[in-house]
Amino acid sequence: MKSYRMPVSLNEEDKVFGGILSARQFLILTGSLVVGGAIAMMLPSGLGAAVLKVAGVLLPGGLGAVFAFARVGPGQMRPDQYLVLRLVSRQTPRDYPWRGYRPPGRDREVPGLGFWLWFLAAAGVKKDGAGRPGFPRRGGHPRRDD
Repeated sequence: MKSYRMPVSLNEEDKVFGGILSARQFLILTGSLVVGGAIAMMLPSGLGAAVLKVAGVLLPGGLGAVFAFARVGPGQMRPDQYLVLRLVSRQTPRDYPWRGYRPPGRDREVPGLGFWLWFLAAAGVKKDGAGRPGFPRRGGHPRRDD
């Protein structure tokens, strides 16, 4: 039997269970169905409660299926990755210098000064105030000489 070398795919998970489910997907689906079964067992029995029991199993099961198989956003990341990144993003302090807010521990005098120094150097602004060709040295409009 011939064997062919296949490149390793680092972006996809290994399908461990039957070539269909990865370990993460299997754990999410079984966990959601166990939670749904526990909810259904806690509800009272009866004809009207049967609808609640089915809903009690289907809602966590459906949520588990979404977390196991769906993709979110333009980067096509998994929903659990998206939620973790979103929570981390909410917890990180941000600088809002135009609003006068700077989080504690950030005692920079001028936020982003390094970027503006680089930008001015790349634009060709000299220390004596001479700018790029076509721009006046002292005020005025950059496109016309008044």
